[in-house]
Amino acid sequence: MELLFAPFVKLAPAPQLIDIAIDMQSRLWAAGKVRSAGAFDTEVAAYAVHYTNANQHVVLVHYDSDYEHIASVRSDLVTRWIVPQGSVP
Repeated sequence: MELLFAPFVKLAPAPQLIDIAIDMQSRLWAAGKVRSAGAFDTEVAAYAVHYTNANQHVVLVHYDSDYEHIASVRSDLVTRWIVPQGSVP
């Protein structure tokens, strides 16, 4: 497992993550998209937003349209499809 995860940057939990996740849920609610992203997806997106700054840019690579819904209400969340949407059966 150590070899598998060695190349990845480990992002530590931070108290601000809950505030970011709640803000994301509020924005989704206001946009009529509250059911378009689950709690886990919102938490993962909160990590990406929290750890993005002038020195490092976190890009959330995914195959899940929930992240696109979150990004539509949080311009500071950068997402990329791992492969084109719809290309995996």
